[in-house]
Amino acid sequence: MASGAERIMQLVGISLSDVEREEREISGGHKLFIVRGLMCFKDRCFVAEGMRSTKDKFFAKQKDGTYKPIDEVDIPSVMKSAFSNMIVRGVTALLGLKNLTWEQLNQLGIKKVHRVTYGKRR
Repeated sequence: MASGAERIMQLVGISLSDVEREEREISGGHKLFIVRGLMCFKDRCFVAEGMRSTKDKFFAKQKDGTYKPIDEVDIPSVMKSAFSNMIVRGVTALLGLKNLTWEQLNQLGIKKVHRVTYGKRR
């Protein structure tokens, strides 16, 4: 999703500046990463915000349902994901793409993906 949003940014001329990163301690020694940036499109600007935690299921949940200790979580990937989250949220908000129905997307030729499997090679 983020790479698509980054392409759209370039195609339509959305700018990003004043990026700030914040790190907060949360329960169990885990961290919350927050990224904020000023995004502008034509005459409209706002501060977009993205967040990810080292306790997010994608990064930290193990097969047995427990969470990895902080020292086993890929911190740089969590930080990059917070940045990507900011980009996606900003682009979708600036272009009015939030809360589209699947019917509306289908009319634009976008089909619903029913399942994405990570970690398996074909």
